[in-house]
Amino acid sequence: MNQGALYCALGSFELDEAIYQDSDKFFVDDWRQTESAHDIKPLISRGVITAQNLTGELADVVAGRIPGRTAASETIVVRTEGMAVQDIALAHWTWRAARDAGMITTIPL
Repeated sequence: MNQGALYCALGSFELDEAIYQDSDKFFVDDWRQTESAHDIKPLISRGVITAQNLTGELADVVAGRIPGRTAASETIVVRTEGMAVQDIALAHWTWRAARDAGMITTIPL
């Protein structure tokens, strides 16, 4: 594991369990959904990952309720399940950025 790295697990079985254990911070998109994921459930049952390992949920970082990275040396793991609300938020952000850059064209119906 590299000091200061950001590991983003977007699917199943992407990270070695040692990365979860040795990270400084561990974020998920939704803990209740993540803890029932087929690749995470065995890690929880063996005590590799616990609710105490969890730094927080991504929404709390985005909203400023908890800090994300606070030091360049921190190793951070982000494990997402992929929630539809994230896709919608990203699409909205992309549309606004395109609109603000003058890249939106309206087509009459």
